[in-house]
Amino acid sequence: MEKTDVNALKMLFALGGSLFSFLFWEWSMSLKILVAVVTFDIITGILASSKTGKTNSKVGKKGIPRKVGIFVLVALATLVDRVVGSATPLVQTATIFWYVGNEGISVMENLGKMGVPLPGPLKKALEQLKEVDSK
Repeated sequence: MEKTDVNALKMLFALGGSLFSFLFWEWSMSLKILVAVVTFDIITGILASSKTGKTNSKVGKKGIPRKVGIFVLVALATLVDRVVGSATPLVQTATIFWYVGNEGISVMENLGKMGVPLPGPLKKALEQLKEVDSK
């Protein structure tokens, strides 16, 4: 690899890191958890649809933009925190909690379709996270 290619790659990573930091504040634990839960939802959705024989690429094509939309809204929440001068990402965190609850319930629904027993306390905790914005 030529030196100019290496420098261009370094610049690309620096730009990407700066954009990420601006849009998402930091690589927080709540953001990591959201990424994990969204990933679990995608994987369990694929597994559930293959088990039930209802695999449909049209559903997948609708689902991926929806997942991207989640992260766009988290970025928007971060920008709201910034514009109101918040020292911490309060709106972002509430948004992430809501989506962790929502996506977590979807994971449990997918696992239920696969015959996995669902623990009541986990379901209750996820429903409470989803209701965080209504309090």
